[in-house]
Amino acid sequence: MVAFNRKERDRYIRREDILNAAGELFALKGYHGTTIRDIAKEAQYATGTVYLEFPDKETLYVEMFKSKFQRLLSMLKTRIPGGAKARVKLRFFIEYNMDYFVRNRNFFRLLTSEDGFFLEAGLFKNSMGKPYTEYAASLIKQAQEEGIVGREFKQKDITEMFLAILVTFMINMVKSNKQISDKEEASLCDTIYKFLLLGSKNK
Repeated sequence: MVAFNRKERDRYIRREDILNAAGELFALKGYHGTTIRDIAKEAQYATGTVYLEFPDKETLYVEMFKSKFQRLLSMLKTRIPGGAKARVKLRFFIEYNMDYFVRNRNFFRLLTSEDGFFLEAGLFKNSMGKPYTEYAASLIKQAQEEGIVGREFKQKDITEMFLAILVTFMINMVKSNKQISDKEEASLCDTIYKFLLLGSKNK
């Protein structure tokens, strides 16, 4: 564990406060409807303090998304047992992603709003989403090695297909105003899991 001195710790807390405030406001008002002054007020800091951490609103927006995906990836790596079979890992990967997106529904609605330009820009291919994609690819590689996903398919193609299906389901969930029950969420996870294995199984 990295040890922070007091100054570093204070800065970390300040950045987290600002990122959390920004996430709430961007989800509520959109990118263009939110100002740095709004974020500073919500985070209870001076406007100049926000600018000390983030030179402009776009940088803050990018860092906010990066923070969300870093937390998601950290959760996945912590909760998914490293020594488990690929079937178990893939199932957990789907379930934890679904749950994370549902719990952060308002924030991730930005991905499909008129302000959410990252999805079209290749969210999972840029520096922000690359570690997430690489982790998913490692699960697909293990699945191929264990024979539950066909080796004749390119790992890159299967990974991209898998994430595209998963993200489509998740985005439809967060766009809906309907509250999804645990049973419905489990059913969706099961559908994605079966689709992946049946669509890419060995011939």
